[in-house]
Amino acid sequence: MRVLKISLITAWLLVFSFSLTGQVVQDLAGSGNISDTTCKAAFSAEPDSLTNFPFLYHFRDLSTGNINAWHWDFGDGSSGTEQNPSHQYNEAGTYKVCLTVANQGSGCTDQACQDMTTLEYFSLGGLVYAGEYPLNNPVVNGDTGIASLYRIVNNQFVFVEDHFFQDYGYYWFGYLFPGQYLVKVGLTPGSPNYNNYFLTYYGDDISWTKADFLSISTSSLYEAEIHLVPVQDLAAGAGIIRGYVKFEQGNEFAMPPISQTTVILSDINHTPLLFTQPNQSGYFEFTGLPYDVYLLTADATGKPASTVTITLSENTPVVEGINLTVFGNNANLIPDRN
Repeated sequence: MRVLKISLITAWLLVFSFSLTGQVVQDLAGSGNISDTTCKAAFSAEPDSLTNFPFLYHFRDLSTGNINAWHWDFGDGSSGTEQNPSHQYNEAGTYKVCLTVANQGSGCTDQACQDMTTLEYFSLGGLVYAGEYPLNNPVVNGDTGIASLYRIVNNQFVFVEDHFFQDYGYYWFGYLFPGQYLVKVGLTPGSPNYNNYFLTYYGDDISWTKADFLSISTSSLYEAEIHLVPVQDLAAGAGIIRGYVKFEQGNEFAMPPISQTTVILSDINHTPLLFTQPNQSGYFEFTGLPYDVYLLTADATGKPASTVTITLSENTPVVEGINLTVFGNNANLIPDRN
């Protein structure tokens, strides 16, 4: 597996220890101003690593004692009275965060303060090739690309955001934490070449189980190029395949996230031939297929799916009622790639 690495982070938080799972492991202890030992202020802070909101932190009250009042000073002129607030800073910097706790009945009070330095963010991007040249570069052909970003957290895929792009065939994501990421790129429906290329992951593969991860640690990456995999030019035929995609979770069935699901038709040797995306009801259809033996599966990023073998012949030109099952309504464990 090819992995791009951007060296180790040079400056972490001054007072936090941050793991690649996005966890801050150091708590901030109470300090001074104690009028009653039954109140002891303490808190932890955790940068938000599961959204694309920069400088967003989640604060957790770890105080002990009979406490019924909290006051937070976030160090940027903002304050709050929730027990476990979230706060987004406008820019990078070092902020003195203070939590004051109290019991309004007994009069106990305590305060904990600590300087907090925000984490450094990075960018990720690259050219997307549709054939010999990047998308719309050097000739503008009217295609629009969509890049989907996933972060690996605790051995699970977590969707971060979609980015639409046209200019120069270049996709880009900003405000990323150090960690491992997966990028999937395709053309949007309505693009002139939409039916000519599979949705393709970094590593130039159409399956998330074989895709390469991007490892970010200390600097931005701007050359993570992706070559869209072309569909096959099949001979015209009378074969038709129809079916549905569904989720299985705890023996219950539901609709999958259609926007992240692709149905892939391959030959018996697992060579991908064609693709389609199911409609909002999960229905999909392939028409005009030559008689042959095919493999049919669904690709929903981070989720295993069933594979069905189908034989089209003169005696059976149409196969209907195929059920493709995607397992799990959340990102599943990453498979062993050895």
